[in-house]
Amino acid sequence: MTDNLPANFEVTGPKNYRPFNPKDSEAIVHADTKDETYNLGITEINTNLGNTVKSYNAEKTICGLIKRQDHIDSETFIKALRNYAKRSDKKTNRLMEYASIMGIAKKVSDTMMMLMFFHV
Repeated sequence: MTDNLPANFEVTGPKNYRPFNPKDSEAIVHADTKDETYNLGITEINTNLGNTVKSYNAEKTICGLIKRQDHIDSETFIKALRNYAKRSDKKTNRLMEYASIMGIAKKVSDTMMMLMFFHV
């Protein structure tokens, strides 16, 4: 959703997911303790090297960014929201469905309204 290169890669896995030793890795692992929210929006994409990997779709990514807004660089956060708002393939009904399941519907709604109101 942005063109920023992260200092660390972040991955999300199910509860107790430990794909590698955290001391030996530059990656940050987030564990989602609820299968209901972990499995939302999983899709497959092709990397620049042609490998197929699992990823979250745009709507789950936006929900995750809004949920963890206090832990994300503000420039990256705003750029991701702007890029999502400009997408012709965005699915706002899906966004709000995911937000409801994740328990952040009001926060997502308020954030998206502010984005539209201020043309951030």
